[in-house]
Amino acid sequence: MNFVNEKELLAKLSGLNSKYKSATTEQKKDIGEQIDRIHDEIQHLRDKRAAMAKKNELVQREQLVRKHNRPR
Repeated sequence: MNFVNEKELLAKLSGLNSKYKSATTEQKKDIGEQIDRIHDEIQHLRDKRAAMAKKNELVQREQLVRKHNRPR
């Protein structure tokens, strides 16, 4: 799946949820698998965003420490 962001994934998920309600048993299985993949992709994006935020926080903290430890 090549979706750019979480909003697009959520929109796709919403459409699949609508289809799921009126689908046959075989279609529900297929749609359910697609929904699971989208949930996984959303979770991956959220984990990636959290890791980037954590890294940025550490970098900022390190820069602040360097700034205060400079010889004068």
